[in-house]
Amino acid sequence: MHQPDSNHKFIEAWGIMASTWGVSRSESQVYALLLIQNEQMSAEAIMADLHMSRGNVNTILHTLMDFELVFKSHIKGERKEYFRAETNLWLVMEKLVKYYKRRSLDKLVELVAEIQPIQEQNASATHLGKLKGDIEGISSMFGTMLEYLPIMQANFNQAPAAVGGGKVIPINGRRASQG
Repeated sequence: MHQPDSNHKFIEAWGIMASTWGVSRSESQVYALLLIQNEQMSAEAIMADLHMSRGNVNTILHTLMDFELVFKSHIKGERKEYFRAETNLWLVMEKLVKYYKRRSLDKLVELVAEIQPIQEQNASATHLGKLKGDIEGISSMFGTMLEYLPIMQANFNQAPAAVGGGKVIPINGRRASQG
């Protein structure tokens, strides 16, 4: 299936954007294709649209299924496997944040926690203590962000169509005006 120019530009843009997050451009493009198609596609159709090899597409699809960003499905009477994308981008963001927090930050926090406090007081020990606190703070911030994602999604979905819309969102028990 040949993609319209707007779809092709979206797929390319998604690939570039996601690569800045450390996600493979090819993985991002496969996800973006399934997202913009908004229908099930076979691996063969993905291969043809993105000019990728069967092995590459199969590996990418398994990776995306591990992330729960892509799901396998079947069409009655057909032997082919089909794939569809998770289209709720809030859920996609939540899954990615959880994954990277677990994969990177949580492991870093564990390693930093094992560092024994340096008994001598010098500039290096002070700097190490500050870095340790910053890493723990960033990890905590990601945890808080995960707690607030459902609230953010609910507020976003209820907000007026205008950007900002003056919607008030609760943040840490306080109310902060958006926009």
